[in-house]
Amino acid sequence: MLISSDYFQFKLATDQHINMTSSVDKIMDSFPNLIITPIVGQPGYDTITEMHLKLNANAASVQSRLGDGALGLLFLTITPAVYNTLSQVPFIPPANPGIDPVIPAGSTCPQTADTRLQHSPR
Repeated sequence: MLISSDYFQFKLATDQHINMTSSVDKIMDSFPNLIITPIVGQPGYDTITEMHLKLNANAASVQSRLGDGALGLLFLTITPAVYNTLSQVPFIPPANPGIDPVIPAGSTCPQTADTRLQHSPR
């Protein structure tokens, strides 16, 4: 019995979805604030500050190799100027590789794999 390449693409996509879901759940389970209570009514300084601090704590709890690594993903919830006062290594956002990989003609298999890896979810 032959199995089509469509099966392998479906299987790969399904496995990646399952792995991605479990990865997201694992990250969320590590948040110090699993529930961020919505602001009801007119937001004020105190309610916005409380929510922002919870978001900062959640972002900082996720490991990252960007910046000095000690502040997690805190750069997502604060300004670069504030981040750079907290970190000895300034945060430089990685370049967006675009939607689809551009594989130059004559690329070797390892070069093609590396280009495709830059466009895959991590």
